Amino acid sequence: MYLVKRSRISRVPAVLLSWSSGRGGQLLPSYERICFDRDEVAVASRPDHVVDTARSERLAVDAVLASERALDHNPIEMPHNHKGYDIETRGADGQLMFIEVKGRVSGSRDFSITPSEIICALNNTERHILALVEVAEDDSTDVRYLYDPFTTREHEPSTAEHKRTLDWPTYRTLAGRPR
Repeated sequence: MYLVKRSRISRVPAVLLSWSSGRGGQLLPSYERICFDRDEVAVASRPDHVVDTARSERLAVDAVLASERALDHNPIEMPHNHKGYDIETRGADGQLMFIEVKGRVSGSRDFSITPSEIICALNNTERHILALVEVAEDDSTDVRYLYDPFTTREHEPSTAEHKRTLDWPTYRTLAGRPR
């Protein structure tokens, strides 16, 4: 727990960034929300959702690629800045499928989806998969697929919308094992 003197300039909670040792000795960022207690002292606590996106996303994509190969599919990872989906894959029937991968650490409450990802899913309803991958502290993963994820669940995004936040446990419950 950290103690920090309260700023009189802003009432917005601050975020404290520290560094901790990760696997292999590399430094990993550690984010903590600062909550003010009375007038002078702020007490730092863990955030409502854990922020470790780069690690969990990389492990999630690797897990989905491995799952696709285990199904005898031919997955191809798209560049990181590719809009709409992360992986193209072909099954034994030769049909092209699009997979959007969302990886979160265990205990996460929500995840974000962009308008490009929603529109891609709505335009390819029968060929789109939302892969929801839970990443444990020991780097083990649990991969679940939600086929046609948005047709009956999410409306088309407006032009003013830049992301949508969805409930992680709800979508994980709807998803099943890759097939």
